[in-house]
Amino acid sequence: MIAFCHITNLTELWENHKNNMSLDILQQERHRSGNHELAVTPYILNKTLILIENDLLKISGKKLSDFNMESPLRTDDNDNNFLRDRAYIAETSYDYDILSNYIQENEPKLTNDQQVVYNTILQSVLQDTGELFFLDAPGGTGKTFMLNLLLAKLRVERIISLAVASSGIAATLLQNGKTAHSAFKLRLDLQTNERPVCSVKKQSSLGKLLRETRFIVWDESTMANKGGPEALDRTLRDFKNNDRPMGGVVILFAGDFRQILPVVPKGTKSDEINACLK
Repeated sequence: MIAFCHITNLTELWENHKNNMSLDILQQERHRSGNHELAVTPYILNKTLILIENDLLKISGKKLSDFNMESPLRTDDNDNNFLRDRAYIAETSYDYDILSNYIQENEPKLTNDQQVVYNTILQSVLQDTGELFFLDAPGGTGKTFMLNLLLAKLRVERIISLAVASSGIAATLLQNGKTAHSAFKLRLDLQTNERPVCSVKKQSSLGKLLRETRFIVWDESTMANKGGPEALDRTLRDFKNNDRPMGGVVILFAGDFRQILPVVPKGTKSDEINACLK
């Protein structure tokens, strides 16, 4: 609601519902202290606000103070680290037991064709070959199932693997997926900018994440303007000080050229072809 619904008076909304929103933390504190009569305290309310702000940072990259509300007091080092390195922490804090169980349950379900793709990409990442792949996957071929299994397999090996898609719907189907524009801070003028780069600072949390990334899957890449992958290529080469394509990161582009091509506002057919990844 804070990120997308343009709340006119956020402080009033918080004051009206803060006790209900703090019940989980109140219950935890009662259990920890052994005092089952404990009431809501400023400490509990502050901890609730920290959790709200953490989620807000993940979604929009903004703090509560950006929405005319006082930010919570952060005295714990872990809270301050989250503010500074939230993008990096999100990609290095998976529950590896859950991932292992997911892999064990679903690996036997791969078809022969899926198994070939799965093994090929896996070996490429583990051997750090820096190859670029394109997976031609029409609807109904089990692409998303295979991609999520591949991401889980690499993440359980402690390999930073990013999942992005050209559309928001496709991004929600990938484990911890984001739109490419959100994940890489792509510019909006890809069609007119001849040499676009990602709007990411090298020493930022996202910059640190990109430097340590070894695998990226870009779903529905056929819908993306070619300036997006080109911007990522220039950024990764710079961040990793590596002149190999994509800075040596293994990239898996997935999609179907029989679906919609990049939309160029008021563009001709040649403009759409020129914007196409192919």
